[in-house]
Amino acid sequence: MNKKTEISCAEYPDVKLRMIKEDEIEMLRIWKNNNADSFFYTKEISPDQQLKWYEGYISRDNDFMLAVYYQENLVGCIGFRILEDKLIDIYNVILGVEGFASKGIMARTMEMLTTYLAGNYEFDITAKVLITNKAINWYKKNGFSIAEEKEDYYLILYDKSFLKNNLQIKTVQRI
Repeated sequence: MNKKTEISCAEYPDVKLRMIKEDEIEMLRIWKNNNADSFFYTKEISPDQQLKWYEGYISRDNDFMLAVYYQENLVGCIGFRILEDKLIDIYNVILGVEGFASKGIMARTMEMLTTYLAGNYEFDITAKVLITNKAINWYKKNGFSIAEEKEDYYLILYDKSFLKNNLQIKTVQRI
């Protein structure tokens, strides 16, 4: 996968996952700041810090941040990175636009991404979720279970048998 990939599927034509571009990082910064209590880094992120993060992100070959589009509206983001110990770490799962809550957009996003990852990598799919993050139940509904409980977070593991729809994932490279 490269930094210009778009993921879609016929089953969910209203949802597209696109690698973020520089003109989208300000919205991601705002969403992250608005949801800071759900993440490990809880300090306010400045525009300069976000730009510095993006410049580093572009140079990391195994780190991917996808903008979530619903009906062509930017509504959220989801990231994943391939770790050296042959694990995939999903991170920064954010539905940033409140008006799109409870529509199943992020569940479809997670299903599309995990289907793509399971079809392209033999690695375990994991995430780290703060113990205080109420989204842990959402992760469980979407195929994850707690593999380990650490001092302040859960290491969760995706159960690939949860892949129920056999989505026909399509990837295209944007210009």
